[in-house]
Amino acid sequence: MAQERPGDALVALAVYVCCVYVPTVMAIKHKSDAVHAAPHLHAELRRQERYCRPEDLPVLRASVHRNAFMAHEENVLLAMLGDADPTVRTEAVGVIKRIRATRESPVPGFVRPFRVPGSVGATTALNDSAATYWSLVDLDRATLEPPLTQGMTGDQLEKFLETPLLTGLPCHTQSTERAVKVTTEAAGQVRGARRQDGHALNKLAWSRRNPRQVVKKKYRPVKTTAEKEG
Repeated sequence: MAQERPGDALVALAVYVCCVYVPTVMAIKHKSDAVHAAPHLHAELRRQERYCRPEDLPVLRASVHRNAFMAHEENVLLAMLGDADPTVRTEAVGVIKRIRATRESPVPGFVRPFRVPGSVGATTALNDSAATYWSLVDLDRATLEPPLTQGMTGDQLEKFLETPLLTGLPCHTQSTERAVKVTTEAAGQVRGARRQDGHALNKLAWSRRNPRQVVKKKYRPVKTTAEKEG
């Protein structure tokens, strides 16, 4: 990639990696609890708006809209319950109580649909110009509360007015990081989306059939001669 006179496309790619992608990944690593998922998505949108070229934003936003699972009303409400601002937590408790008061009794065996905001059948749409993460979707149209709170009573829910929620659940997985690594390697080995997908899938299949014998949990530091004699 080292070029004395890089083109506009290469500069735009470097800016995206340095100013949007890497800061987002580092922020997720630093605050990995599920309550931080919606704020991470909102921060990524603001970074795109600040650093990326206007002509690139439609492509970036289209990708975000397809994968905006963390902007779902359930995840936004979860983030609000874990917010440091008691006013935000109070609003979240109020929205959940309204949802409980207006929802119909569940049909036995019914599985609630989880749809990306803005997709077919979704009750809310993603607002990618939102000033705050809790305005990523219109909570006045929310009909689902977070699964983590569904078994809680009203009194248990109101405890979050005093203490922010912390789920202990990650908003990303190791498999996601592994997929990013494999996809990056495939892009450097073959050209074309179909070949890159095949390369990545073949490598993952090979890894499953041939697990490594040495893993981190089996690692033991090698002792020096002096340590062995002592």
